[in-house]
Amino acid sequence: MTTFTAEAASSVAGSDWTLDAGSDLVTAVNYGGSHDDDTSKVQSLNVIGSYQEYNATMTGGPSTGDTITQVDVVARVKRALATDANYNVGYSFTISPSGTQTGTSADQTSTSAWATYTYTHSGLSVVYGSGFKFRITAAQNRYLECSTLYAVITYTPAATGAMPKTAVARLGSKVGGLLTR
Repeated sequence: MTTFTAEAASSVAGSDWTLDAGSDLVTAVNYGGSHDDDTSKVQSLNVIGSYQEYNATMTGGPSTGDTITQVDVVARVKRALATDANYNVGYSFTISPSGTQTGTSADQTSTSAWATYTYTHSGLSVVYGSGFKFRITAAQNRYLECSTLYAVITYTPAATGAMPKTAVARLGSKVGGLLTR
């Protein structure tokens, strides 16, 4: 099995969180090997169901036909104001040849300190098609901040290079239209 870390490539249309610090909605949550917390983050609206979703960069990761066995969505979160805020994280992708695979964590509680939460969806055996996305959703009418959001995908690459077909031929000669040995 192989693991791949998928980071944000673009924000999905309809997402409604705002940039709170940093240069843009995408780089604000990309991990890149370290947490930058207050210098680069996004913030939810004060609305239940407010979400931020990202299309993932899959270059070097799972390809169509690979079997996904586990997805971990990692979020680094804290409340934005004085009251703790609940949230959940999740993912989705298109299954090959058709359908959709999704997963969503139970609600988690953010506090005044930055904390990293990992949602693990294991025991999968789903053939990847395309369009991997991950998201964070506010589960209360409270402000929430997120400085890191990415997914770690465990998968088994599809078999490559099928065995060549072989043909068996009998050697002989034809005498009067009949095959002889």
